Amino acid sequence: RWNIETGPLDSTAVRLSWNPISELALQGSWGHFEDPEQLEPGVDQKRWSASALYARDIAPGWKLAGTLAWGRKTAEGHKDDAYVAEASLKHGPWTIFGRGELAENRELLVTEEHGPAFTVGKVSLGAIHDFRLADQVALGLGGLFAVNFVPNGLEPLYGSSNPIGAMGFVRLKV
Repeated sequence: RWNIETGPLDSTAVRLSWNPISELALQGSWGHFEDPEQLEPGVDQKRWSASALYARDIAPGWKLAGTLAWGRKTAEGHKDDAYVAEASLKHGPWTIFGRGELAENRELLVTEEHGPAFTVGKVSLGAIHDFRLADQVALGLGGLFAVNFVPNGLEPLYGSSNPIGAMGFVRLKV
């Protein structure tokens, strides 16, 4: 941000986190937000979240990390949930990763008011290879493949109930 906002303090949020062991991080949060979205003036929201992150070495040179997360947005009497599970396995310069997500979304159709909640999902799998350029610098080349899950009511807009996608990318780690 480049400026200090001077509006009234009108929202409340709290987050609790706990690390019961060095490999596990747990968190939960709640927030009440007054008029947070510029495109939805006058609509207040409540948001909840919970997550668990786990990471450890599973063998010499092998690292495993995973996350389970849930979030809920409540606005105008609607409660919409989202879930995600993701994991990565790293060995040497290679990392293989995957992610699955499922969300209820009321913003997939352009309407004056929020439409019905559609449950949509996505599963993706990918890999990246890091090339060390210096002690603290690496260039990564990677790609992923994804399958989306779209309900029948949205299939005409997406062309399929299971649109697929692929992506190649470059990453610079400093």
